[in-house]
Amino acid sequence: FAWVVEQFEKTPELLESIDVEQVKNYSEQLQLVYGTVSPIIEDEESHFWALSLPLTPVIFYSTNAYFNLVTNITTGKIHKSITSRSPQELKRNQLEFIYSLILEKLYNFSSFFNRDIIHSLEDEKTGLTKYFKLGLDARFIEIHATQPLPELKLEDLNFGTSTPGESLQLLEQKIPLDMFRFEGFGITNITDVTAEYAVENIKDIILTESFYEDENYYDRVIESLKALVERNDVEFGVIPVLQVNNKLIFNDTDCSNSKLLSTARECGTGETTYLDLAHTYFKNPKQLFFRNVLQEDYSKHPHLKMLAERGIVSYALLPVYFNNFLAGALEVFTGEPGILDEALLSKLEPAIPLMAQLLKNNIDQFNNNIDQVVKDKFTAVQSSVQWKFNEAAWHYIRDGHVQDRQREIEDIIFEKVYPLYGSIDIRNSTVERNASTRTDLAVQFNILLDVLNR
Repeated sequence: FAWVVEQFEKTPELLESIDVEQVKNYSEQLQLVYGTVSPIIEDEESHFWALSLPLTPVIFYSTNAYFNLVTNITTGKIHKSITSRSPQELKRNQLEFIYSLILEKLYNFSSFFNRDIIHSLEDEKTGLTKYFKLGLDARFIEIHATQPLPELKLEDLNFGTSTPGESLQLLEQKIPLDMFRFEGFGITNITDVTAEYAVENIKDIILTESFYEDENYYDRVIESLKALVERNDVEFGVIPVLQVNNKLIFNDTDCSNSKLLSTARECGTGETTYLDLAHTYFKNPKQLFFRNVLQEDYSKHPHLKMLAERGIVSYALLPVYFNNFLAGALEVFTGEPGILDEALLSKLEPAIPLMAQLLKNNIDQFNNNIDQVVKDKFTAVQSSVQWKFNEAAWHYIRDGHVQDRQREIEDIIFEKVYPLYGSIDIRNSTVERNASTRTDLAVQFNILLDVLNR
């Protein structure tokens, strides 16, 4: 460090303010700054690092990696996706950061604004959206007040009781920026957070979207999985474990997101393929990985032939567990050779628990549909014969009558069964019971609202 200080002492003009246009004359000193504040093991060709004017998005020195990331090498212009955010949003983020530093450096208040800024950028090689976190290091920025600082108290700023926008407006009124002078330089670090962002995106989709209401539900999940593995030429599918009375069944709708089953359906063997897979794979689930789908695999895994005929050259089937119970399987496949390997599959590990939740939601929704049909079409059912009504409800759903609720469900008949005890059913008892339940709930909710108000 003494040697670095010695080199800067040879250029005393740097102790004063200089025009940004003159910075290019001090490339050796700027390289020393980079070498001093950056980890020794960092590779400049992969380290997204830059120096900027204090609190101003004007970059005057950067690594090659940073320049190539934000700039089109051919035209020299900044990528559009970098500047795709609205000017109002960019200005608000900048003001939040500036006031955060002022409160921290001059008032000794901890930061109340989120300093993490996420930018999206389309990868020109893969066509996928990548996400980067912009970190701003303000250690070398000095803030000087040009007039006496007004007194500020935390309670005056209403942090925690008002929106960030309202707090920002209050700060602009009490301590306007024109009463400060900023010196030094900022350090910008960019970190690739695509994997973390993809996992969070899947989590948000699962938590906020209704399974059947959003027709692009699975498409959005698959896009996030592609971002996670950083390949646009890798596809995904899911196969849920659906059961009625503890017996595996094939539901064409819920299994349509599987490449294997959709291919089998096109060949007219969708249900047969699923049941064959269920009786072999689901009984002894384990990871199946075919780096290259070859003819010698057809005898042991007949379904691979159908996939190969559709141009699939690599295929993997991964069991997915929810609370130690098999919820289904995740398919990973591609039509491009030499892409699917163990390293790519390992990138999926952070998303596997979320895929388990997605499959569990699928199973729960299917079971809820069964229960709803039973409740809609029958009176109260004794648990000892519930299985028979579940079967009828499943047949009703399978045959596509759910949308046409006027159609009658099949009759429930027990062959060669003689009752030892009988009772008279009351007509419309289910309707009356449901109406009473609803009235009772309304009374309880009104009481609850009164309690909350009090």
